[in-house]
Amino acid sequence: MRVRGGCAILWRQQGVSQIGTSPGRRTIVSDLSLAEQRLLDEFARNLETTGVYRAARRSRVPVARARQIVADLERQGVLVASATSELGGADGVYWDRLGADAKGRGAVLSQAVLAVHGVSALAQEAALWLAEAGVGTILSTRSPQDGGLAPLLSARFPALRTRAPLRTRP
Repeated sequence: MRVRGGCAILWRQQGVSQIGTSPGRRTIVSDLSLAEQRLLDEFARNLETTGVYRAARRSRVPVARARQIVADLERQGVLVASATSELGGADGVYWDRLGADAKGRGAVLSQAVLAVHGVSALAQEAALWLAEAGVGTILSTRSPQDGGLAPLLSARFPALRTRAPLRTRP
C-alpha cells in the first residue's frame, strides 16, 4: 500500500493533515488526534498489508481506527494497494486527471534513445534515473568490455535496450 503519486503528507495544524500539495488534487483530513497524524506520516513509505497493523501500533492508534482511516483514504483514491505504479492502472488515471497524458508520455519515453558519455558515478546515476523514468534505449559511449554501462543497466532493467541499429542518432 502506498500514497498515490508519492504525494507529500503535511501537517497543516494540530488535528489537520494534508495529502498532496496541488490545490485541486490535495486531500485534507481533519479531526485527527496527534497519534492519528503520526499514523498518516507512516503512509509516506510503502506499507505491506500487515504494515497497517504495525504502523497503528507504532503510532499508538487503535487498529480498528487505523483501518477506518485507511478505508476512507482508499475510497477517496489517496491510497492504492499496489506497491508499484502502473501507467495503465489507477496511477495512469490520476496523472491523466492532472493533465499529463500518462500513456502518451510512456509511449514517447519508451521510443526515446539516449547516449551517456563516460562511466563516472554521475553518469551511472543519471543512466539509472533515465531508465527508471522509462527511457527505452540508453547507449553507452564505451563498450561493455571497456566498462560501459550496458551490464549495469541490463542487470537492473532487463527490458531496457542497450544497443541500437547502426546509424541510430540519440
